[in-house]
Amino acid sequence: MTEDIAFVEHTGPGRTPDEWRVALAAEPPPKVSGERLAAIEMRLYRAVDAVVDGRLAEVNPESRGKKIVVSLEWRGRPPADVVHLVSDFGRALRRIPRYREALASGRFASDIVFEIQTDRSRFARMAAMPIERIRSVVSLAQTYERHLSVASMVGGFAFDSYTFGRIDHASTHIVFLSYLAVGGGAIATSHRLESRGADRQPSQRTRTILTAVTQFALGCLLSGFCVFYLRSASLWASWPYLLLLAAIFVGNEFFKKYTTRFTLSVLLYFFSLLSYAILVIPVLLAVIGTGPFILASLAALGVFLIYAYVLDRLGHERFRGVRLPIMAGVLAIAAMVNAFYFLKILPPLPLALADAGVYHTVKKDGAVYDAVYEPQSWTTYLGTPPLEHIAPGDKLYLYAAVFAPARITTTIVHRWEWFDPLKRKWLLKSRVAFTIHGGRDAGYRGYSIKSEPKPGDWRVNITTGDGRPLGRVRFAVAVGTAADTLQPVVLN
Repeated sequence: MTEDIAFVEHTGPGRTPDEWRVALAAEPPPKVSGERLAAIEMRLYRAVDAVVDGRLAEVNPESRGKKIVVSLEWRGRPPADVVHLVSDFGRALRRIPRYREALASGRFASDIVFEIQTDRSRFARMAAMPIERIRSVVSLAQTYERHLSVASMVGGFAFDSYTFGRIDHASTHIVFLSYLAVGGGAIATSHRLESRGADRQPSQRTRTILTAVTQFALGCLLSGFCVFYLRSASLWASWPYLLLLAAIFVGNEFFKKYTTRFTLSVLLYFFSLLSYAILVIPVLLAVIGTGPFILASLAALGVFLIYAYVLDRLGHERFRGVRLPIMAGVLAIAAMVNAFYFLKILPPLPLALADAGVYHTVKKDGAVYDAVYEPQSWTTYLGTPPLEHIAPGDKLYLYAAVFAPARITTTIVHRWEWFDPLKRKWLLKSRVAFTIHGGRDAGYRGYSIKSEPKPGDWRVNITTGDGRPLGRVRFAVAVGTAADTLQPVVLN
């Protein structure tokens, strides 16, 4: 041992090949005074200086470029203030430019961490092994925090896709409200901790856990809404929401700074509040339409204003710095969603198309519908419209089942449209409207009939009475000889 690092008790390889340990001896007095803490802190700084100045690597060349573990050797149980000093020392060290730059260069050490080593019994050391494993997992999570955030949101989407039931079941709303409570609580807790003074900032471990909880809750909420949006309309009608969801994932990946992440999380939380209100208000009122939608928008804004007030109370200075971007974002989101609604882009939640298809005959027989269909080529599974062969004067039937929550009564429309190859546009050939009543799991069933359809491309748009799209069935018609093989099917 040279005099340059004579204050070091001993050095040697660490627990893993990429670690090197530096042990500092400390004699615990009966009561640790402020002077004693200052002396311990000075020894820690001297150890760091020996690492970043290259003196440790000069004495122990095999330590160069490794992770340096500075261990304070303590006999007996260390006092709480010593534990806090050592645990906080690493974060404080990285706020000093000289040390931060030296560690970033990786010339003499890839990283420096600090710990207290006591003379615990072998049993106590073994008991601590699970904690070390937990710390390793948390450390790995910190390294891949942004990727873990995205994975949390994707995991929430996959989880909700298999667990959500009917929109009018109490269990569905318990799940939604739980996610809202967890997500809002995690955002508020993180904001409160980040709003404290520089000497009381949360650890990186705490940040990682709160970020993962927030993103998982928001991911579950957004995926749940997406599940119901996809149930309520086909892709051609709900693409704006899916595009917005994709933008959310991209934004979550690239917005790294705390203030930006906080602003994004709060805006996503408002979007979740608004989306949930759009789902739940029609169910509670048993009415769908413009009135319930406007009421849902106002309710979401009211709840968010209360939440914003809570955030302001938890950290006034920090929230004041992002208040304007948040409020501007909230108004923009509310305006965008309302524009989608009045432009009839959003599907008519909470209605959902449960089943739809074109048949050669459909007839109600008690509690079921007996139908006859024409078998199609395997290419229909790749998106090719089915081809229906009919004789002159035959009819085609469009069967559809639309789910609506209990107590809701509304109008459904089948719009039969034929593509005119000369005018190059779709022409309305028939419009059939009928009333449905909610409450049936498989949806309210009904069908419409088109007599003597022309040959060519057809589509039937299934909409609400005010034209909001629920789904579309496309097919082609060949008039001449009826299909050779028709098969019966029972539609439940």
